Amino acid sequence: MKLRGARRRHRSGALLVLLAPLAVSACTSGTEVSNAAGCDLKYSVGSDSSDKLSYADLDKVGKIDVDKGTKVAVVLKTLSNQYWSEVKRGAEAAGKIHGVEVVVQAAKDEASESEQLTIAQTMVNQDYDAYVIAPVTDVNLAPAIRSISEKCKPLIDVIEPNVKATTYVGADEISVGRQAAEFLGKNLPAGAPVLHVEGQAGSVAGENRTKGFTEGAKEAGLNLAASGVGNWDQNTAYDVTRQLMQRNPDAVGIYAANDTMALGSAKAVSGVSGEGVSVVGTDAIPAAIDRIRSGAMSATNTPFPYYQGCKAVEAALQQLSGNKVPAWLESAPTLITRDNVDTFFDDQGVVKDTGSCELPSA
Repeated sequence: MKLRGARRRHRSGALLVLLAPLAVSACTSGTEVSNAAGCDLKYSVGSDSSDKLSYADLDKVGKIDVDKGTKVAVVLKTLSNQYWSEVKRGAEAAGKIHGVEVVVQAAKDEASESEQLTIAQTMVNQDYDAYVIAPVTDVNLAPAIRSISEKCKPLIDVIEPNVKATTYVGADEISVGRQAAEFLGKNLPAGAPVLHVEGQAGSVAGENRTKGFTEGAKEAGLNLAASGVGNWDQNTAYDVTRQLMQRNPDAVGIYAANDTMALGSAKAVSGVSGEGVSVVGTDAIPAAIDRIRSGAMSATNTPFPYYQGCKAVEAALQQLSGNKVPAWLESAPTLITRDNVDTFFDDQGVVKDTGSCELPSA
């Protein structure tokens, strides 16, 4: 792969890019993306690939060697959610570490599909060297994804697993939900009734977490009594949890598919039946870490969004350097409880910064 040279020629105007109709379809959306003729990059659904590596081992694929002035565009779902704020912080940290410009933009909220597409298309037209995206759904950024692949630019997908990109940086989301169920199964009596607050409809990551939790609860001998949709929103999750608890007052465990919703669930639990309900979330945002320390939440699991953002930018820079990065950089979830929270997080609930993109060790 000769991306560095190709990128220089593209900038100078000396390279004429010929587009060939090499169409490939996204896994469930029917979206088509076309590679530029002679493009050495492969766009695939990374979560379907056996070509994977732990994102902690990304530095093993080669040395980052990019030109001064390299620019990476990052398009996130929103910055109103602390998870994505941490991804942003990690992405920008990678820019400082490697001396490149990283520009992060995001939609107003996780329901703003068309706004996010407008942001992405604008950044594509500004011709960055590489792109990191976290689509609201697996289809809403399809036109921008098509344009990026036609330009033969590195495209790193964070979290949403059903998108064709050069590399997917994320967990097996089914295992995320399953890990939450296993935790509750180990800490609750056999047959205990539990509840589930689901993420936004249309999010493959959310749907996979629900699948993993449902399967895991059955295997752990729990009784999944009821579920409701929280739409990744704290207030919605609060209302949904109150309703579920009123209908199922014997419930002793709740899994909310992200921490923003888990905060709402924890608040609702304290105001309904209160005592003895174990609330588990996903993401390890600072506010959730604070609740774990106080005992208002029992656990969360996380791929460490700060390091996920850092590694996503590094993956783009690796590809710009001509190095082969696997289709899937797997960020296996780490379970965070009161027993190990201080190992990974500081007093403010922020993941400990190693000064590089290398993860903190237990």
